[in-house]
Amino acid sequence: MNAKRRQILLLSALMLSVLATVLVSRREDQDDQLSTAITRVSSGPAPTVARRGEAVEAKAILQMAQLRRDAVVVGEQNPFSPKSWYVPPPPPPAPVAEKPGIPPLPFTYVGRVDDADGKWIIYLAKGAQSYVVQAGDTIDNTYRIENIEEGSLVIRYLPMDSKQTLQIGEAL
Repeated sequence: MNAKRRQILLLSALMLSVLATVLVSRREDQDDQLSTAITRVSSGPAPTVARRGEAVEAKAILQMAQLRRDAVVVGEQNPFSPKSWYVPPPPPPAPVAEKPGIPPLPFTYVGRVDDADGKWIIYLAKGAQSYVVQAGDTIDNTYRIENIEEGSLVIRYLPMDSKQTLQIGEAL
């Protein structure tokens, strides 16, 4: 492209731009004139309001009151405080109440003696207290000696009606 041709293209683009600007500005002037005419026709009661200065002032105050903003209430929370998305795990379930179990036997085997009738007499100790028992005896209204078997003493815990055994050594 030579310089002459380039210059002609630039000048023609400039002329088109100026022409477009003039056309648009004329159209805006026509729109302004049309809107002014419409405003004049529709503003009939304006002179009567202008005569009353108090009404105009009250209207202006009313409009100013509408422009006022309500006071912004700031909460106690800081909107910029860090937020944690951690959700604590649910609390563990309450422990299930178990049935009361049979307490362990409080007795310790001390010894035994063979009676003249062929019945065994068993010596038991509970702390510092000692007991001499046979089959069928009741201790403290809580334990009953049920049976003396091979190497064990069968004792029934009366409050729960359950049997427990106490090892007493070898078979009798």
